[in-house]
Amino acid sequence: MQRILIIVPCSDRKFGVTVRNLQASSLPKGSIDEVSDSWLNRISETAPTDYAGNLYAGRSFKELRKACRLIDAELVVVSAGLGIVHQNKKVPNYALTVTKGSKDSIGERISDGVFSADLWWETLKSKRKNDYDFRQYLCDMNADLILLGLSKPYAKMIYKDLANLPVEIIQKLRVFGVGLESELPEPLTRNLLEYDQRMNGPDSYLVGTMTDLVARCIHDFCVVLKENSKLGVDVEMDQAIVNTRLQGWRYPIIPKRKNLTDPEIVKFILANWENTQGVTHKSLRLLRSQGYACEQGRFGKIIASVRNERIEQRDLGL
Repeated sequence: MQRILIIVPCSDRKFGVTVRNLQASSLPKGSIDEVSDSWLNRISETAPTDYAGNLYAGRSFKELRKACRLIDAELVVVSAGLGIVHQNKKVPNYALTVTKGSKDSIGERISDGVFSADLWWETLKSKRKNDYDFRQYLCDMNADLILLGLSKPYAKMIYKDLANLPVEIIQKLRVFGVGLESELPEPLTRNLLEYDQRMNGPDSYLVGTMTDLVARCIHDFCVVLKENSKLGVDVEMDQAIVNTRLQGWRYPIIPKRKNLTDPEIVKFILANWENTQGVTHKSLRLLRSQGYACEQGRFGKIIASVRNERIEQRDLGL
């Protein structure tokens, strides 16, 4: 029986409550060495709350769990806070990201020079190699096929690990992501499957937002993999099958929408909070359905700011 891994970045949306101690924003500012020590100590001192496979919320992980069930794959998460986490590992609930603009962006806690995600990762790896060495993890897992979904920030974060992968691992990798060509080491660009926005078009059965596009692409590949035993053996054949599958699919029609200022978007989010429960993709979908425009990344930062302010007000009893 084949051993298949589905490996993806973590999500800031999680089930359960994050204790203040494991929110990156609670860390004292300092050098990257000092902040990484503080973070690792807090992780070590905090009791696990659930299995990693149950922790992450949102549409992406919903699709990924379906994909795992289809082909009996194992889910592995690349976390800027916890490292490489298998679905069966018990972990604490936490809040840490390398993405700029978030309340719990670890870069905001680093005071000695310019922060970079790859430096944060390499610093953690130098102190706790078993948890953060992506290259060694893949070698140890001895998988037959590895479906790797990446965003640009996470591709940059683990770039050195990806650049040092042995040939036998690269041959097993299929990479999913948007605009990753310039973010991957050259050998891995040949393993990038050419899914694109046709997954959001009128012929797709898995329409969604750009935030969950990679997860939906992995899900679709698993659907085909389950039906076609020839898939997963040769990367060029896999690419040809994906290209053929999408050949007749149309791209989505992008409607013209009115741009809003940040304060106008905040006002819209608050006015519709009860309807959307403050969920990012629901709020953005509602905004766009009413004829307004906002780039997904910008909207995510704005609603995260609103969410954090509401939490702070609640904590203060306001």
